[in-house]
Amino acid sequence: MGKIEISKILKAMKATEIPASKVGLWSVRKYNIEKYILSPNKKQVITPGCFTKLSKMTWATRHLGGECVMADYDMELKKHLQFILVARGNIIVSGLGLGCIVRGLLCKPEVTSIEVLEKEKAVIDLVSPYMPKDSRLKIYYKDALRFSLNGKLWDYAWHDIWTENNKGLQKKHAELIVKFMNSARYQGAWNFPRELKKLCELIG
Repeated sequence: MGKIEISKILKAMKATEIPASKVGLWSVRKYNIEKYILSPNKKQVITPGCFTKLSKMTWATRHLGGECVMADYDMELKKHLQFILVARGNIIVSGLGLGCIVRGLLCKPEVTSIEVLEKEKAVIDLVSPYMPKDSRLKIYYKDALRFSLNGKLWDYAWHDIWTENNKGLQKKHAELIVKFMNSARYQGAWNFPRELKKLCELIG
């Protein structure tokens, strides 16, 4: 896929259309960054621009306005890009977040359907009204870890769920990869080490 197409996907992934709002402990906020800054983990640089952030208020982060669950920084969007570029056919996504990966997938005519499993009703209320009106997309209020597969098959699966302070996140992503092992031809998960994915495939 050429540079122009990749730029189109990255632009579509942005959560620009989602307004600042709050439902319960969850909130969407807008930020305008005017100069290069370090990411919260101080490992990456955030480029200037307008960004959208999804946060949840937790006890540990109440003084910060909540913990960042997802943000549409360029560096974050690119972590999903490789999966979007190869994905086609019927796709299942664990975790809606800001809907960035779904919007990227909808750019591709090779994608025939996308089913999203999101266990937080507040996230669905904040994000789903501003997702593209596309017949290929269905969003379900379901916990991916408890979702009944019923023998259904998908071509691709992508897992991007959230845990407070990332505690146990890799374990949950591993559980999802094992769960969908016989139901998806190819799988990926956000920030999931390749070595762990190979181990999951051996276990499955």
